[in-house]
Amino acid sequence: MAGVLELREPGLRLGVSGAGDDRVSSGETWETILRLGSRSSDDPSTSSSRAYRRGGAEPGQEIGGGLRAGWRHNRRVNVAPLPSRFAEAHRRIPCSWHELRGPAAGVVHLPNRLSWSGPADFDVTDAGQRLTLYTTLLDCGQLDDVAEYNNPDLLEQDWPKIRRLTARQLVQLWEQRLPRLAVA
Repeated sequence: MAGVLELREPGLRLGVSGAGDDRVSSGETWETILRLGSRSSDDPSTSSSRAYRRGGAEPGQEIGGGLRAGWRHNRRVNVAPLPSRFAEAHRRIPCSWHELRGPAAGVVHLPNRLSWSGPADFDVTDAGQRLTLYTTLLDCGQLDDVAEYNNPDLLEQDWPKIRRLTARQLVQLWEQRLPRLAVA
């Protein structure tokens, strides 16, 4: 069976769209969709649909006809909210200017864990590259990274631009920890 399954509320009812399978109408239950998608037959007594209706198949388990069991018809999933990305941000900010020891010139190479989707080499003398480097460090870097790659004078010079490109909560934390930045 080809098509896209859509999860719907209430009662976890499903619909199918696309690929020309017009035997399944919107709102039919998951068991019916699995039965119609079975390669063996459209008979409701096939092993794949029986196992699912009885609840004998676990999610991800092969149930026949190349299909895997998914949601049970009336199963609810409770998902805990993710913690704020700023919850521990204060631990990533140096306590004083003296901890910042980044270069004032030259090229900085960030490790893959910080620059995994873009360039990893940044020329600190180029204002645009330095801005990208510093905003990446403020957003993703750990305390050691921030201290190793941020130059205190260049950070203070670029702070008006950085604060426009960085989350407000993070800017407030940095300005509380290093008050010179609030004046910059």
